[in-house]
Amino acid sequence: MKKTKRLTRALAMALTLTLPLCPIAAAEDETVTYDIVYSASNPIPEIAANIRPSVVQVLVSVESWDSVTRKGSVDLTGSGSGCYIQSAGKGGYILTNYHVVKDGDVFTIQWLDGTEMDCTLTGYDDGTDIAILEFEGEAPSGALPIPMGDSDALQIGELAIAIGNPGSGSETLYGTVTAGIISGLERAANADNFTRSVSVIQTDAAINTGNSGGALLNAKGQLVGIPTLKYMYSYDVVYEGLGFCIPINTIKDCISQIIETGVV
Repeated sequence: MKKTKRLTRALAMALTLTLPLCPIAAAEDETVTYDIVYSASNPIPEIAANIRPSVVQVLVSVESWDSVTRKGSVDLTGSGSGCYIQSAGKGGYILTNYHVVKDGDVFTIQWLDGTEMDCTLTGYDDGTDIAILEFEGEAPSGALPIPMGDSDALQIGELAIAIGNPGSGSETLYGTVTAGIISGLERAANADNFTRSVSVIQTDAAINTGNSGGALLNAKGQLVGIPTLKYMYSYDVVYEGLGFCIPINTIKDCISQIIETGVV
């Protein structure tokens, strides 16, 4: 395999925070799954309709105390995206990037229909830049856990679909869908997002600030990656269409450990 170019800090900027379903019956504390065969000619509209309700905006706030006024406040400091990946009784778990939530004290998710829910940070792994949030309450109608795919089976050139919430504040573009291809595999990532070496997926599906923690999907509507980085510029060079995602197979075990124990 040819040596791949490392993503340096100058080249890779962390994103500051990018048909009715037929559920298969599952126990109350198990993830609901579903089996859908998408159109071979253009599966994107159907995938978008099914998955957009399951991609949330993650709102991150910080608590502060004014010793003069003796009043506390909660101030919004950033936002990103998250994927609903597993149900748990009367609640569930959201997968996002650690760099989205790492500086926060209070976490809220906003679903596509505008419903807001408070969350707690279950745990995180800064090595792979992932975090798990837990919410209580019923997810909105149409929002089901996103099925996970096999990122090891990806091929260069196959369809890639990204869903997330680029922008921030009043300029957030909720549920934005972009599409492209898998542009490269096993790219070596060396950026502030990771505390250890991680190989990432390269895609030309548009990824922007706010997409972090969102979904990268294959043509089956399965979650195969989590957007986390993109090339933006280096000195006088501007890059386009160079987004990078954490492969889902890299983090599947980490996700299970965090949900079960709170740590990796």
